[in-house]
Amino acid sequence: EKITGDRTLLLCLDEFERLEEVVRETGSRIPLNFLRHVIQHRSRWTLLFSGSHLPEELAPYWSDYLINTRSVRVSYLGEADTRDLIRRPVEGFPDIYDDGAVEAIVRLTRGQPYLVQLTCHELVERLNREKRQRATAADVEAVVPALFERGYMYFDEFWKGLTPEQRTVLLAVARGKETADEMPPVAEHLVKKEVLERADEAYRFQVPLVERWVAEKGAGHYGPTARGA
Repeated sequence: EKITGDRTLLLCLDEFERLEEVVRETGSRIPLNFLRHVIQHRSRWTLLFSGSHLPEELAPYWSDYLINTRSVRVSYLGEADTRDLIRRPVEGFPDIYDDGAVEAIVRLTRGQPYLVQLTCHELVERLNREKRQRATAADVEAVVPALFERGYMYFDEFWKGLTPEQRTVLLAVARGKETADEMPPVAEHLVKKEVLERADEAYRFQVPLVERWVAEKGAGHYGPTARGA
């Protein structure tokens, strides 16, 4: 604070839910006490907690530490913003995607920022290897296996964060085996988490790329009934 003068300091904690592991393994809430002290007594500090859990999924003790905070839901990018991210990730980026490729990326990722950028990265790598200048929808389809490999940590964390019952539901939806009426109540929780959405008499994945990963990799990853470590 002496160095920064009157400027506001922003402390960002990504995947803040991981602090629960520290509490569980050490039996101490010292890190959480420190954060609460900063929130309550350091007016020039702003703390930004980001994570994938809904508030009700956090351990009960979090309510005592986050009492002076407010929640903001961050969803997928809209289609226009997704197209802009694809075509202009930085100023002066070359025009390397034809319209079909852009629309294929939009559909495949549903505007999930990490998946959009991962897909674009793999397309650039493919064009460089093949010494080509333009990517097509066929190229988008061709890099899907590479997305599963390069994005392993993303999909791994996604699957680990699910309960066995949630995994079973997602596998059933990916295989199109059950209607909405046949699904357990946990399916609606997955809608709230923006993993699924209602579609007439059934549920469907919001992100087609995630659906494909679940269908192809999910069952053999940890299995629907074994909790990931």
